Amino acid sequence: MARFSDLFITNHHKLEDSYNRLLTSKNSDERGRRQNEFVWGMARLLIAEELIYYPTLEKIDSFNAGLTTRSQDKGQSMIPYILYQQQVKSLLISFHDIPPTHPDFESLARKIWNMYSAHLEEQESGDLRILEQNLSQEESANLAKAFERTRYLIPMTYCCCYCPSCAHSTDQPLDQHPQEAHQHHDQHHHQLQKEQQQQQRPLAFDTASSLLRAPVSKIRDALRQFPQEE
Repeated sequence: MARFSDLFITNHHKLEDSYNRLLTSKNSDERGRRQNEFVWGMARLLIAEELIYYPTLEKIDSFNAGLTTRSQDKGQSMIPYILYQQQVKSLLISFHDIPPTHPDFESLARKIWNMYSAHLEEQESGDLRILEQNLSQEESANLAKAFERTRYLIPMTYCCCYCPSCAHSTDQPLDQHPQEAHQHHDQHHHQLQKEQQQQQRPLAFDTASSLLRAPVSKIRDALRQFPQEE
């Protein structure tokens, strides 16, 4: 059973792959597809941090006891993270809303990634280790399941790009795969699609910007519409 940190780090790396493909896009059409892939993927990780990662981390005494640059008041320990999230979300919304031909397209993408990658490095080298040291295997696996459920928030086209079990997750978005590649999508993806069709529910957020602007309470309510068990 996968641990939360392993799954989270894998998705970090897949987002980096998405960013690199964005920068090497050959034309505006491809760049637009990569832009959507990148924004949805980062939006999912930011939301997962808010819903799962930070609330769990804040409950760990050793995390709060080791605060140095943050307030020593446990109730205030997440303020730097909240401010960081707001800043990245704002930049990501701006990036989502500009066309691929915009003169600031690449510079804004680089600005977002530079900020986010520094955050990821801090997570992977510090906070995630603290998290796992204080979780049992079962608790970590349950967090991993909760993280996997956030895939319901993004379109199937881009869900594929960020799933560790998808053989083509580091290649093109799903709508760009050749027909034969679809045969290799595992049961995980077919089950997700089946569940979405059976429930006959549209995406709770029709754009990445609307997801990024949504309050956490609304996102939690949206996730409750879907099955709890995988």
